[in-house]
Amino acid sequence: MVHDGEPPHSVSLDSTGFGEHAVWHIDLPPEDIDAGGDPSGDVFQFPPPAGSATFVRAVIPPIVRPVDETALLAEARAKFPGLLEVSDPARGPGMHRTETIDLLVVVSGEVDLVLEAETVRLSAGDCIVQRGTWHSWENPGDEPCVIAGLMVATVG
Repeated sequence: MVHDGEPPHSVSLDSTGFGEHAVWHIDLPPEDIDAGGDPSGDVFQFPPPAGSATFVRAVIPPIVRPVDETALLAEARAKFPGLLEVSDPARGPGMHRTETIDLLVVVSGEVDLVLEAETVRLSAGDCIVQRGTWHSWENPGDEPCVIAGLMVATVG
């Protein structure tokens, strides 16, 4: 199957411009090379269900300040089910943790990977292996940052 354009399961937050796009979903382990396809269901699933993997593309816009927190939370709850359940605002803006191993690459732009003990600046070509740690993303630049990768959900 070939697509040209946005994946069928895309989420964009009007309040910040953040976007996440589910490109492909597969149950693990795959039965054969024909397994997987467009994510099913009516809503974007975040994180992917246990024992599956989703190939995603995220667009992280430059930092927007100020943000109407009430509007942002309402929009995230409506458009991005599951995100608030894995988030902890007490740890910092956008901090979240999923039971996934994320294999990511920065495709374009720059982004700060904010961890609990440090912040790491990443740019095009940098690779990240994120193993269920608390983190958030902040784009300090003037252009959107694009990250692509595979979110592999654990079974436990």
